[in-house]
This record gives sequence, structure tokens and C-alpha cells, in this order.
Amino acid sequence: MNNNITGVFSLLANEIILYIFYYLNDKEKENFKKISKYFYNLFCKMIVHCLHFKKPLEVQKPKFNSLILKYNRENIKKISFQKNIIYDITDNGISYLKLLTNLQYLDISSCNNISDNGISHLKLLTKLQHLDIRACNNISDNGIENLQLLTNLQYLNISWCNNITDIGIENLKLLTNLQYLDISHCFNISDNGISHLKLLTNLQHLDISYCIISDIGISYLKLLINLQHLNIRSCDNITDNGISYLKSLTNSQYLDISYCFNITDNGISHLKLLTNIKYFNISWCENISDNGIEYLKLLTNLRHLEITCCFNITDIGLSYLKLLTNLNIKTY
Repeated sequence: MNNNITGVFSLLANEIILYIFYYLNDKEKENFKKISKYFYNLFCKMIVHCLHFKKPLEVQKPKFNSLILKYNRENIKKISFQKNIIYDITDNGISYLKLLTNLQYLDISSCNNISDNGISHLKLLTKLQHLDIRACNNISDNGIENLQLLTNLQYLNISWCNNITDIGIENLKLLTNLQYLDISHCFNISDNGISHLKLLTNLQHLDISYCIISDIGISYLKLLINLQHLNIRSCDNITDNGISYLKSLTNSQYLDISYCFNITDNGISHLKLLTNIKYFNISWCENISDNGIEYLKLLTNLRHLEITCCFNITDIGLSYLKLLTNLNIKTY
């Protein structure tokens, strides 16, 4: 009988087994693992999968957490506690993670019950490579201080954390393996905070949109020559002088300067040698005219150009781009 059950389960995809496992109560889970060695191993495997499965599983309950820590703890490398999965994860729940020393991926985005105290439990997870704490509104500079030792981080998203200031950003300067950093919509980050990013030369993706950044802040980016994706949307204190610092970013493929109202044709002239750009957004840059668009004709890899509400761009300006045959232009 057991062999027949085992044979059926071995034909099922992990996702289907996981759905079955999801509907078992604790007692049924215990009985499940006792069927055979195969089912015991499958049980342990499902415990690990539950940590990042897109269903509201019971991982917030202490009894279930004890199971997580009992089985295959050393093999747990990925956990997602997004708000749409776990609705009441708190600092107490996060405290369970400090024993998962092989953890590489952690997503606790939008978990608003997590505070600086919860983040303090992460400081020993030195193998973390991916950390997403966006929209955790109770995390401040004191919480970010606990990330200093996570020097293996390659991905960090702290966007929409409105209690993080320049002081918190200073704690990131030792994370030199970072390739992806999103600090957008952190309205208390200014030029002083951006200055601490200048040594993060492995960055490929940087989003500082809606931060209080001026030309001084942009000047600190000129050394980030590996940047491929840069978003400075709605940093409306940036002028043509600030844009001039971007001309060294020759690996850029994605550039968003929309809602930067002080940028003119002269600013666009500094970007004409960024020939790897594929996506360029200048929407609501009302001071850019046909003359500025003419500089873009040298961007032969450009595939997508957004010029919504650029009222000084006419058909004449668009005619300069006629040789960019693969270009998609969005005007609304």
C-alpha cells in the first residue's frame, strides 16, 4: 500500500504536493512523515518550501516555527514574509530567523509590525545576499545600523521606509558587494546620504527617485561606472550641471529623469555618448525641446523613449530619431 502511495506522489509536481500539504493540520502533518522514509524526507522538504510559498501558511505560529527550526534548518536559504503572505509577522517572529545562519534570501516587505528590534535579529545572518524591507514603516536608522556586517548583500530594497535618513544610509557604505539598491521614496534622504554610496562601485541598479537630491548628490554617482539602471525620477532640484556627472556612466541601459523640471536641452547634450541606453524617460521635463531630442539620435540602442507632457517637443524633434527604427515612443 505504501509503495502505491509513494508511486503516486513521486509523479506529482512539488507545487501540487505543497497544496496538499497546506491543507493538513499539525497532527496530520506528523502522521504524514511517519508513513515511510520517503514521506519523512518529503515532509522536511515541504517545511522548507512553505517558507516562501505564495499562500498564507501558518509560519507565524510558534508551534509551526518550532517545526521549521527542528527540520532541515541548515538547508533553509530562502524565506518570504511579504505582507500578502503573512499578515501579523512581528519582531518576535523575526527572532526565529537568527538561527538560520545559511539564509541567503529574505523578503519582509510591507510587514509594518517589524521594528528596529526585529531587524537586530538579522545582524548575524552574514550569508544574506538578498534583503527586501521596503515599506516597513517602523524601521529607522537604528535598524539599518544592524546591516553593517551583512557584507555579502547583493540586493537591498529599503524604499518607502520614511524613518530612514542620511544617518542610516551611512551604514551601507561597507556593503561593497551591493549590485542592487533601492532607496526611493525615502523622503528624508538628501545629498549627504548619497555621498555614502560613492564607494559602492559594484552597483548596477540604483533607484533614488523622490529623494531630496540636488546636483551635489548626483556628483557622487560619477564613480559608479557599473551602473546599468538609474532612476532619479522627481528629484526636481537636479539641473543640467547635475546631469553632466552622468556622462561617465557609459554602461547605462535604463535612465529615468522624469519630473526633473530644471533639466533642459543642455542637460540632454551630456548624455549623447551613453550609447548603451535602451530605456529613457524624460516625461514632464518641460524645458526639453526638439534641440534636446536631436542629441538622442546617437543612442542607437534606444528601444523605448517616454516623452509624456514634454510640450516643447514637436514632430520636428521626433524626425531626428527616424533612423532609430526599433524605437517605441510613448507620448501620453
